[in-house]
Amino acid sequence: MAIMKDSKESKEKKMEGGGAVEAANAGTFEEVQQAKAKLFHSKKEAFDIWGIKNHLLLIGGALIALMVSAFIPFITRVEDSQALVVPAQLVSLEALKEGKITEIFVKEGESVQKGQVIARIVNPQDEREIAEVKGDSKLVQARLRVLDAKRIYELERYEEDRRLAEKKVISRDEFQKTELSFRTLEEERQVLKAELASLGEKLLAIEKERNEGVVTAPIAGSVISDIQEKYGTYAAKGDFLLTLASPEQRLEFFLAEEDYGRADVGDPAKIKFYPLPNKTFRGRVVTLKHYAEPVDKHGFKKNFIKVSIDVEDFPKGIRNGMTAKVRIKGRPVSLLNGIRRRIG
Repeated sequence: MAIMKDSKESKEKKMEGGGAVEAANAGTFEEVQQAKAKLFHSKKEAFDIWGIKNHLLLIGGALIALMVSAFIPFITRVEDSQALVVPAQLVSLEALKEGKITEIFVKEGESVQKGQVIARIVNPQDEREIAEVKGDSKLVQARLRVLDAKRIYELERYEEDRRLAEKKVISRDEFQKTELSFRTLEEERQVLKAELASLGEKLLAIEKERNEGVVTAPIAGSVISDIQEKYGTYAAKGDFLLTLASPEQRLEFFLAEEDYGRADVGDPAKIKFYPLPNKTFRGRVVTLKHYAEPVDKHGFKKNFIKVSIDVEDFPKGIRNGMTAKVRIKGRPVSLLNGIRRRIG
């Protein structure tokens, strides 16, 4: 019976304890809900006050940054991804006179030195004129030699008759005849000398013209066109013969006309050759063409200006016709200016 009583009392205590716990839990739940509600309202107020403000500040800052970027110049790079490797100097040789190409001393791809003879053009008319002038010169020289020999005798006679005339051994008339003969001889000699000099000048002029048929290299470089096929053909004055390329190389690219004025001679450039992607080379703008050229890009024709760049320590092994990416540090423009240049 004691055990049962204890059990009953313990049950009652447990029931009382459980009710107290439930009451305590009930109070705690209400407090939690109130705390949650209070936290929600505080966050909502904070969001309403600070969230909107921050968003407005963010939007305002973005607008200010956009306006600043639109009007303040900060875009400095002028780029081209298809700059072409070309010889620093190209020289096209033309025939300086008409005639037949009788000799050719070089082949395509061969290196030549400045002044080296490349080809020879011969005009048969020149050869005939040179032969005629030389023949006439020989005749004049022969006549002049005869007069020179005769002059020795005439001069002695003239000097002797003058002394005799002064001593009145011979008459004045006799001396004048001798003097007239000597003066006539001298005039004939002067005429022949003038004729010989004129023939000499004519010969020099014809030989100079003939020498224009000797085609020489104006620069050291390589022959990049086939001249062998012209052997034995007739060339008129001004006809194209061949092209020489200097061993020095540079880069060329087309600058869009809307970027004209942003790059100028002397501007520094950075270059990456596609065969050498891990190396950056430095260069400088050396020329801008004084005229624009229409170029077809993506089916549209636009005007571009050719720009040349010299590269410091040009890498070996880079061939003419290879491409590179060029980045020029030019005059800065604003975002708005850049957009206006392209759609204006």
